[in-house]
Order: sequence, then C-alpha cells, then structure tokens
Amino acid sequence: MEKCEGWVAVWISTIDSYEELEEYTDDTWNSNGEVDSSQFEKDFCFGWYDIDTREFDTVEGTKTFSEMFNRISYKDKFIDKLLIDLENYNPLKFRSFMTIFDTKYHGNGQSDKAVFIGNYKYN
Repeated sequence: MEKCEGWVAVWISTIDSYEELEEYTDDTWNSNGEVDSSQFEKDFCFGWYDIDTREFDTVEGTKTFSEMFNRISYKDKFIDKLLIDLENYNPLKFRSFMTIFDTKYHGNGQSDKAVFIGNYKYN
C-alpha cells in the first residue's frame, strides 16, 4: 500500500453487521501491549495505515451500489468510475464497504469477506 494524496482505495464486503465489520478492520492489542494487525490488513497484505483516513459502513436495505456509496466522502469525484467497476458484482450479496483515503493499494490479497475494487482519484 502506498500513501498517495488525492486517491482512495475501495473494497466491498459481504459483512452485514457493523460490529463484525469493525472487528474485521480494527487492530487489537495483545497481552504484551503490542498491536496485532486486523484481519483486513492480514487478508490484503498491508501493514499499518492511518485509521483516520478510512471510512467503512454497512448498508441495510440497499439494492444498488449507488445507494451503498451515497454517504461516502468525495463520492462525486469518482462514483461514476467506481460504479462501472462494480457492474459485475451483485449489490445484494455485498452489504458493506471499506475505503482508505490518500492511499493506493497495489497488492493482490484475497479474502472470503471482502473484494478490492480499485483506486480512484478524488482530488
């Protein structure tokens, strides 16, 4: 993962509970007081990132990706390209999203809970 101002990395997820999504994306502390990377970081093979640059949410009752990403920051700058990239995904299967702003993801990690969609210029 590369710090890259003006870009946002976007994932979609099958997780449908906010608590589960938070658990998947939050780091934890072990008994030695050291940080254990989140499962999200492990699945997509990247290390620490500034959690203040992320947005994630579950979206109940939406039928389209346009509805899912309705509240995301700077969406007007990249939503058209994102929606094109999401055409082959079923919005009824994916119930949440994760974004990390000012970042480009170049890895090839995999997860049974999330799919990396792409990097988008927002600034």
